[in-house]
Amino acid sequence: MKARVAAIGLAACAALAAGCGDTDRTNEAQAPKKLTLAQRQAQLERNPYDLRCADIRDKVNSAEMTTIVQYALADDAQIRGLNRLQAAQSIFFAITELCRERNGGYRPADEAIRGVRSGEWRADLGTP
Repeated sequence: MKARVAAIGLAACAALAAGCGDTDRTNEAQAPKKLTLAQRQAQLERNPYDLRCADIRDKVNSAEMTTIVQYALADDAQIRGLNRLQAAQSIFFAITELCRERNGGYRPADEAIRGVRSGEWRADLGTP
């Protein structure tokens, strides 16, 4: 009887040990791949509405990407009463304001455009 219990215990330990390494590989496979800045910029050029608050956290590295996105959004939105520069700057202002209160995964583009259209967010380009 002791030999049988010992064999079952040994088999259970072996099964546990064999499965330990698989868990790490499973977690790695489920974790999203880290994109380079160039890869993320390419994604946003295809779909500027996919901009997330995390994309603009590093203002220096994301400057070119956010410029591309804000003009693409302005061109798409065609906000009445604003030229392209005013619309782009207002949308960027709205995005930065929205992202102050949101997590990195939040996509602010639609709400930013609605806020600019309603007059809630407008960049003041007339003062230095």
